[in-house]
Amino acid sequence: MLAIVIFLMSKLRNFDWRQEAAYLLETREKVTWHPGASSFSDWLKKHAKQQGIQISSLWRYLNAAAFAVELQTSHWSGVKTPAAIPDKVSAEALEILEKIGRVAPKAIFEQLAADLYEGKIRRLDLLNTWQHYREALSNHATARGRGVKRPTLGEDDEIKQSLAFKQQVWLLLRQTDPLLLGYSAPVTQLDTVGLKAKASCDTILIGRGADKSIFVTELVAVMFKASRKSLQPLIDRFSEQRLWLIVPQEKEGPPSPRPLSRRFDLPDNWGIIRVSDATLVLENQLPAPSEHLPLATRLLLSQLL
Repeated sequence: MLAIVIFLMSKLRNFDWRQEAAYLLETREKVTWHPGASSFSDWLKKHAKQQGIQISSLWRYLNAAAFAVELQTSHWSGVKTPAAIPDKVSAEALEILEKIGRVAPKAIFEQLAADLYEGKIRRLDLLNTWQHYREALSNHATARGRGVKRPTLGEDDEIKQSLAFKQQVWLLLRQTDPLLLGYSAPVTQLDTVGLKAKASCDTILIGRGADKSIFVTELVAVMFKASRKSLQPLIDRFSEQRLWLIVPQEKEGPPSPRPLSRRFDLPDNWGIIRVSDATLVLENQLPAPSEHLPLATRLLLSQLL
C-alpha cells in the first residue's frame, strides 16, 4: 500500500498538464480513440479511469490548451502547441481567461492575456475579475451545458463600461511610479489585489519594496459615475480610513471649478485620482501615513499576497 502511495505522489509531482493536453488534442484530432470507444467522450471516460484523473480535469486541460493555441494575441502568437504555454500558467487560469473574454472589452481582455503570459497576474486575480463581470450577467449565467448560449454584455452596456473602467484603473495603478502618488522609499512599486465583487471597496493597493516586501496597504474605491448618492455609503463606512477614490475625468460640459472633495464634502484623509486618456491625474493627495506597517504585519502579508 505504501509503495502505491509513494508511486502516486511521485507521479503527481512530475505531472505536467500541458503534456496531457497535447496527448488529448492529438487523440481527438487524429481520431485515434476510435478502435476501442464509441466516441471521444467515451474514450475520455475510460482514459480518466486508467490515469486516476477526474474527467472534468481532462476536459479542462483539453479546452484550456485549445483556447491558448487559438488565442494568438500578442504574446500568445508564438503558442502553436500546448508545450509552448508558459509553465507557470495553469489550465484553471486559462479557463477563467476564456470566460472573461466573452464579456470584457477587447483591450482589457488582451491586456489580461498578456499579463497572464508574463506571470504578472495569477489565477486568483483572474477569478476576482471574472466574479465582477459575472455579477453583471443575467442570472449569473456561465453558459454551462451543451448548446447553451454564451453570456455577453453589449459594448454600450453601462455595467460593462463600469467594469472596464475598473480594470483600466487596476492596470494603471500597477504601471504607475509610486512617486507620482506621493510614496517614497522604501516603496518602489505598486501592486493591486482585487476584493470580492460585493465588497464596499474594489481593491487593496500595495506598496512594495525592491525585494517584494510590503510596506504600505491602502483601500481603493473606483467609481465610474460619482454622485452624492453613490458616495454616501462609502463615506458612512470609511470616513475614518485612508482611502483612494478614483473616478473618470469629466468629459461632458465644462469642468467643475470645485474639486471633487469640496463638491461632495469628502473626508480629508481621502486621496482623489482622476483618469484621463489612460493616465492617472492626482487631484487630492492622500495624507502621508504616520508610519509603515509593523514588521509582523508586513511579514504576514508578504506570505499571503
